[in-house]
Amino acid sequence: MDTPSGLTRLKKDGYRIGKGRGAILQVFELATKPLNASEILELLSSKQIRLNKTTVYRELEFLKDRNLIREVPVSSNALYYESAMQEHHHHLVCENCESIVEVEANELEENIKKLTSTVAKNKQFVILNHSLEFFGTCANCT
Repeated sequence: MDTPSGLTRLKKDGYRIGKGRGAILQVFELATKPLNASEILELLSSKQIRLNKTTVYRELEFLKDRNLIREVPVSSNALYYESAMQEHHHHLVCENCESIVEVEANELEENIKKLTSTVAKNKQFVILNHSLEFFGTCANCT
């Protein structure tokens, strides 16, 4: 996530940027994969920033409600989040170690756009978004 853009948006909309909110935005700027609340707490702690779990969840909801982050449906055990400022992409999810790897597949995305258009037309349905995740076992767990 481009933190100055996120911070600028929040400031422009009249929201206060406390230490915790700014730190969480920075975590998403540096993140290379979707994160859950526990991982965010660990990353903040490693930077000597102490927030309680309730505060982190409240800030995640706040940022999600303002479209700065989005939920990523990669696990039934925990909610994962990533920057909403990233280009659309998909994930490989290891069901053993729960590692998550981003997949950029332009050709796949073009086919999904065609399918979306066909489905929307045939079913008279307005599709706002889609999600595609691949679940399996990573090379480290095979």
